[in-house]
Amino acid sequence: MRNQAEGLIINVTSGFGRVSFPFATMYAASKFALEGISEGLHYEVKRLGIDVALVEPGAFPTEMQQKNNPASDQGVFAGYGAIADLPNKMVAALGGEMQAKKPNPQDVADAIVNLIGTPKGTRPLRTVVDPITGPYIEAANQAVAENFAKGLTVFGMGELL
Repeated sequence: MRNQAEGLIINVTSGFGRVSFPFATMYAASKFALEGISEGLHYEVKRLGIDVALVEPGAFPTEMQQKNNPASDQGVFAGYGAIADLPNKMVAALGGEMQAKKPNPQDVADAIVNLIGTPKGTRPLRTVVDPITGPYIEAANQAVAENFAKGLTVFGMGELL
């Protein structure tokens, strides 16, 4: 890609790659890692003609929900005491939001196709695809972007923006 001065890397993370919800900690940690790699690489290779973009889906009705396996060791589960039922409350609330907003997984594929079709050098770093918590993730992204730009400038790398 560097030799050709052209390329596109699209990584799919999650809104949980920006905020870490309780009881999704390990999932969020893996998404945070991909966010960090992608963000740093985005600024490193942008001026070399290579775009790095992130797609941040929220919750969608996919097989992931059916394959979610709560604690099988009831002793560990019981050790959570007063908060042991919170994951069930979260799943129920999310189910209600999915029923109300009816997110379509095709929206994620469409976002990726849109990024591919966007002219080189104009692709956004982050694309949120989430009708449920998207506004919160967008606000977090905006706040971080503004302060990140200040940090790059302080460290003498403002030209990478």
